[in-house]
Amino acid sequence: MKDNKINGAFYTPQGVADFMVDRIKALLGDRNTLKILEPSAGDGIFIGSLVKNVSLQNKSIYAIEKSSRELNKIRKKFLSTNVNQFTLIKADFLNVHKSLVTESFDLIIGNPPYIKKNLLKAKQRILGQEIHDEILSTKFSLKNLWTAIFLKSCTLVKKDGIVAFVLPAEILQVKYTEDIRHYIYSNFQRVEIVNFKKLIFENAGQDTVLLFCYKTSETPGIFIATINSVDSLSKEISFFKHPPQIRLTSKEVHHELSNDELVFLNNIKQKLLVVDNYCISKPGIVTAANDFFIINQTAKQDLRLSKYLLPIIQKGAYVNGRLEFNASDFSKIVSENKPSYLINFNLVPERNIGSLVKSYLELGLEREINLRYKCRQRKRWFDIPNINEPWEGFFFKRCHTYPKLIRNSAGIYVTDIAYMIKTKEGANIESLIYSFYNSFTLIFSELSGRFYAGGVLELTPLEFKSLPLPYTNIDKNTFKKFSEEFEKKENIDSFLTNHDYSFLYNSLSLDGDAVNLLHMIRQKLQKRRIERT
Repeated sequence: MKDNKINGAFYTPQGVADFMVDRIKALLGDRNTLKILEPSAGDGIFIGSLVKNVSLQNKSIYAIEKSSRELNKIRKKFLSTNVNQFTLIKADFLNVHKSLVTESFDLIIGNPPYIKKNLLKAKQRILGQEIHDEILSTKFSLKNLWTAIFLKSCTLVKKDGIVAFVLPAEILQVKYTEDIRHYIYSNFQRVEIVNFKKLIFENAGQDTVLLFCYKTSETPGIFIATINSVDSLSKEISFFKHPPQIRLTSKEVHHELSNDELVFLNNIKQKLLVVDNYCISKPGIVTAANDFFIINQTAKQDLRLSKYLLPIIQKGAYVNGRLEFNASDFSKIVSENKPSYLINFNLVPERNIGSLVKSYLELGLEREINLRYKCRQRKRWFDIPNINEPWEGFFFKRCHTYPKLIRNSAGIYVTDIAYMIKTKEGANIESLIYSFYNSFTLIFSELSGRFYAGGVLELTPLEFKSLPLPYTNIDKNTFKKFSEEFEKKENIDSFLTNHDYSFLYNSLSLDGDAVNLLHMIRQKLQKRRIERT
């Protein structure tokens, strides 16, 4: 399987294309006329499945592809088939979609390119944003090319048409696609979602789903299936209907939870406030070049720039297994010669730049640090924004076995691997951490975040702020005991088994059976994520 992250091209496995076409061919086969569009055709994998599996006599296919090489592959392979009309269009879909409005398609099928906004050309960003502004009633900022292609495709199908796409699981997982989800459920009578336990595109580093949207259906609703891998698509798969009391404006649907489990979680969630009610959080320091702006103890001694250095945590691995990071912890990473000092020249006026500072900045110019994108946006390329006073705690946005929320007892800084935390009036950092480490909140960390190859879980700032929290005020002595128990734990499972029964009983009035169910749900979600390794 080929891939090209710059072009967002992750080519669809043949088995996936065949399954998708087979899934909908019965609905297409009895139509006298049939118009099909593939808006980003690539090498024609879906066209091949259509030619092989659907009676296409007296029917037409439109294929749009901006690559001449790929379009030629399609031309050579399929123009001699029995399709009545092939329309091959060499173009970017964003440039030609307006000319397709009068066509109205029975089926739009494909796997759009996944290209982040910062990798798009200026014209693509403008055209993609125009599509979102036209279709969505709420303000939506374009973040990836696939969303624009998918949304516009949804408007080009007939009143009884079908949209069938391979999409990143972000369609179900992230906050910024919530408006798109609402649009889907408002404009299609039946929606089918196929999740995979194993990644379709391993090199893409993210989950993928198959999404079938039917404008009309005799059996309406939202239906989900979770299977092991692409190989399982050849077998009969079972869809279950999503419970109506939990609309898919949240991400619970993405996981292997039963309807009863979803309702159980949702009922508890409704009773709680979220993390944002108890603290302020913001991303850590973005240097734009950690390898230049963050140095170790040896470099500190060699460069003789001590008066410009600030203590900083560069990696979450430096705080494994602890609930607080103190001065002795920092001394340990310094002694291990790990990068732990941030070079801060922000307050140095140009006229006062001495020879030592000048020499180091010249080294940066030689390495072309000044030409990096974020450095180019600064008035002075070496001035790092967001260096204020250290905050009370950190939440590390990426994790493996469990999320890390810790107290910053050392009073040091952190890079953008973490969100800096400051508690609001009426709350305190010790109680926030104590209340965070329970199975219920950790379940919603799994549900709210996205995960990547290797089982890495990531939560955006908004996802972290939105976690439900059974907040309980404690004193410092209770936190000290809690922190010591946490540090001694064999693993997170054993710790939660001991902690949950007392904490969740007192904070949520849950009995033993309910706590056991939470343990099982959290372990199931964590296991599914980590199995991606």
